[in-house]
Amino acid sequence: MNPSLNELIIKALSQQEEAGFAAGTIANSKKVYNRLLSFAAETGESELSDELTQAFISNSTNSKTGEYCHSRFCLHNQAVARLKKVKETGTVNWSSINHIRHKNELPSGALFQQYLESYLAFLNSTGKRKNTIDSYRNVAAKFLIFSEINGVQQIKNIPQSLIPLFFQELSHSWSATSIRTSAAALRSLLRFFEASESTIRIIPRRCPRKTDITQSLTEPQKEQLWEYLKCADMPTRDKAIVMLMLFAGLRPSDVINLKLEDIKWMNNTICLIQQKTGKPLTLPMAPVIGNAIKDYVCNYRPIVTHRNVFLKSVAPYTPLSDHAACHAIIKNALHQACIDTEGGERGGRLLRRSAATGFLRAGVRMSDISAAMGHSKQETTEIYLSNDEDAMRRCVLPLPRTTKAGCVI
Repeated sequence: MNPSLNELIIKALSQQEEAGFAAGTIANSKKVYNRLLSFAAETGESELSDELTQAFISNSTNSKTGEYCHSRFCLHNQAVARLKKVKETGTVNWSSINHIRHKNELPSGALFQQYLESYLAFLNSTGKRKNTIDSYRNVAAKFLIFSEINGVQQIKNIPQSLIPLFFQELSHSWSATSIRTSAAALRSLLRFFEASESTIRIIPRRCPRKTDITQSLTEPQKEQLWEYLKCADMPTRDKAIVMLMLFAGLRPSDVINLKLEDIKWMNNTICLIQQKTGKPLTLPMAPVIGNAIKDYVCNYRPIVTHRNVFLKSVAPYTPLSDHAACHAIIKNALHQACIDTEGGERGGRLLRRSAATGFLRAGVRMSDISAAMGHSKQETTEIYLSNDEDAMRRCVLPLPRTTKAGCVI
């Protein structure tokens, strides 16, 4: 006899308490489970079924606005995954269900699915970073579905007229700057399937590049945050994370993946492989950063087998899962320091840009800043020039003088 939905929920909550989760986390789980019980009662279900779980996951709209709510979608996904584990195995492996990603689109036909699989195997063999592979896979899947709908049989011989139509289709939901990425991905896909160069040349090359003026903390705001970090009774882990991004300019992805062996205490350096580029990066470790990390590692970090420097503060003591954890820590620090970013950035990018801007204002050479920030091209670093107001003022040209007749002198 299958256990009832209520029995599965009681067992899942009991195991969550035994695993040492915080009371607030368990309370949130109870809210989601109560939402599931109410939903099941409305549909006349008393057991966990595929129909019930799919309908519950799809019911991810905000009750106040009526709009899709991604956080609710994730919470529903997690709750369903836990209950399924309890039903199938009797226990929950908490680490394996922290993040459940929505499955990407797939072509419907076996031939086009095989096309996608072979292209993915090729991408993995090239050693590209995971983010790049995910991005290229997304574009490839969309293009293959588009080709399938339009009756294409062989990607190698795709009609050239479909290329602009595909980008026209993307433009309805993608920004102009996102089209730039899709163009590079499609070029890679068609070359893999040996399409003609005349077909590949139809793919746009001069796509817009995003060149917004970047936001960073002002010097008074940086001083305000620094005073808060020195005096506030904030968790040592959070203090070290904020300092790494504010003074060293590390990306959030590199902070959460920083290993104990990456910190070279004898040399006062941090040596790591960048998550975004896959390239090695060596940075000097300022005393304030080293002292903050030492305080956390020696006095507060849980004793576990994980090699990541920064761990979750509640059981199970696993590594921080993604950059969202850094964002929450930074957002809280800015709030506690009474720093108002006027509705702009409040995460890792803000601190990283502030670090680069600080280097510029201190007169550090652009090539050195580019190396410290882990940029593969110096042009990427030049966007931070817009934050150095003094340097920008020196670049202003005087207005031309004119005569009464309006002629330029």
